[in-house]
Amino acid sequence: MNTKEFHITVYSINRFIVVFIMMVIILFSLLDYIQWSQNIALSVIVDALVVLPLSFYLAKLAGSAKVKIVFTEEAFFHIWKKMFIFSSEKNIKIPWNIVDNYVFEPERFFDSFIINLTTHRKYKITRLSLFSVSDDFDEFCLQFPVLANRYRNQNTLEEKTQKIEQGESFYASKEFRWIFYVMVAMFVPVVILLIISPNSKVNWGVLMVIASALAFYGIMIKANGKK
Repeated sequence: MNTKEFHITVYSINRFIVVFIMMVIILFSLLDYIQWSQNIALSVIVDALVVLPLSFYLAKLAGSAKVKIVFTEEAFFHIWKKMFIFSSEKNIKIPWNIVDNYVFEPERFFDSFIINLTTHRKYKITRLSLFSVSDDFDEFCLQFPVLANRYRNQNTLEEKTQKIEQGESFYASKEFRWIFYVMVAMFVPVVILLIISPNSKVNWGVLMVIASALAFYGIMIKANGKK
């Protein structure tokens, strides 16, 4: 079979979050230090139009890299075209015979495609899903199940083929369900307390963000439930 290549922009969630938080803290601290304006409305506008977008842009730069994934008869290769800042990862070679299953896991801001290996390790690529990126991530996720099985079993008798199938998502696990239930159990009393005590200092905006997150994860649990 001919080789197949995919060119993908990948993201490190940890790098992205750490840099974003650091830049927000640094920029807010800098603005407070120079005390450039006493106008609250103007400060909010600057936060919305300068601090947050700049922090996001720098986090995006620090948390992104470019890779080329190549399918061959013996294995698939992860080849770095552009590494993460301050990193020195090696290229990766994964033989088809140790590929166990695959899982696609969407997040609120990131999507991940995970390939579980029989060695109890995993290969994972992640993209930022907030905006459209012109790369081969979607094509890779779509074609992997077909191409992986074709490459793996091309020289194998039909009765001895080992199919690479879709695995169980973390959202379908008992561990995640318990985490979700605990989060809901902690969230509901806070909302009730806020309704009972209108003068409470709890921020409704923060609660709405948490509520939207719980709604998203609830949908993910339902979508990945046993059928």
